[in-house]
Amino acid sequence: MSPLALIPNAEALVGKWLREHAEIQALDARVAGRTPDTLTLPWVRVTLIAATENFTIGRELMHTHFLQLDCYAGKSATDSLNGQSEAWTLKATARAVLKAIEGTAPDGVAVSSVVFNGDSRIPDTTMEPARERYILSVEVMMRALSA
Repeated sequence: MSPLALIPNAEALVGKWLREHAEIQALDARVAGRTPDTLTLPWVRVTLIAATENFTIGRELMHTHFLQLDCYAGKSATDSLNGQSEAWTLKATARAVLKAIEGTAPDGVAVSSVVFNGDSRIPDTTMEPARERYILSVEVMMRALSA
């Protein structure tokens, strides 16, 4: 019986890539798949919106993963000027760090392209006080490499 070709876990791969990068660590930012329990430090929330199968290379399936990265200011930066600046810096850094995954194969997954489709500042008013947030929409094309 041949092994199954599983779709790569894009949320985990992108989250790990961002979390382990020195530039994100230098901002003292957390990267997670949900809003953290404590909101004192800036954070990036990675959410998979959709994934589509593009084509096959041998037995390997190429997929495009549509992700949303919510980049939040920490609690210490809740005033609009400092919060906006902190959230923007985190967003710009996350964008550059994620673009650097293009053409690499971390954890046995070949990443062929990273395309940003949206970049907007939409403060999160569900928090009190409202938290500064930038939202990145990104398509990451990847395929699992055969063992």
